[in-house]
Parts: sequence; C-alpha cells; structure tokens
Amino acid sequence: MARLGLSDLTESERLVVCVFREWQLHGNLTKNYETVISHILNNDPLNNYIKLIFKAFKEVSDNKDATEDSYYFLSKQEEMILLKIASFGKHPLLNDKNGFDENFKTVFRNPCDIPRSGHDEILSKIDESNRIISLGIL
Repeated sequence: MARLGLSDLTESERLVVCVFREWQLHGNLTKNYETVISHILNNDPLNNYIKLIFKAFKEVSDNKDATEDSYYFLSKQEEMILLKIASFGKHPLLNDKNGFDENFKTVFRNPCDIPRSGHDEILSKIDESNRIISLGIL
C-alpha cells in the first residue's frame, strides 16, 4: 500500500499540513507565527477554526514518538492532526456557532479513509534518482 502523500489531500488538508510544517520550524516564535497565519487566512473559511487547528498542532507536537518522512509524505504527527480536525466536525458538542458547519465537515477526512494515489511515491523515487545521478553514484 502506498503511503499517504501531499497529492492525496484536498486543498484545505494540504494547507493545514504545510502550515503545521512551518509552525514547527518557528519553535519559541509560534505565537508570532499563529498571528501571521490568522491574518493570512483572514478571508479563508479555515480562519473560523484556527484556534482549534493550533490547539491540534500543540497536542500533536507534544507527541515525542513522532516520525519524520520526506517532503512528499505525511508524518504520523501530520496524520494525527488531520484525524483531530476531521473529528472536530463530528463532535456532538459543536454547533454552527463554535464548530464546523455541514459544508466544512467534508473537507477534512480521516487519514485512513483517504485513497492513496501513489503519485508521491513516484515523485519521491524520481527525486532520489536525480540525487544519485547528480552525485555520480551510478
């Protein structure tokens, strides 16, 4: 089975994963980064849920057993974030005022339910081949 890759995600899922990757790089400056992201997403439907998203980032980043993969593939932490966000829309205590609305729920899926295209596997192998050729290892 192919690994879950960025090309398998919806636009919103991919955006959250990329924002998480940047968020991790900012370390102690994450509060500043959160403010910047909130301004950037000002007109995006995700902005209504940004506090929940950053909360998921914090909960998942506390997991010391996380694994890092290549750029193309999602780490276990990133899959956990998608799972947490997908569950926000299904939580019985959330309503339209403080949770995901009906249209938004379908944007985030449980990582187990996301079909893997294998496209990222191919791109990863091409990149690796290019690295080997550029180093003259053949």
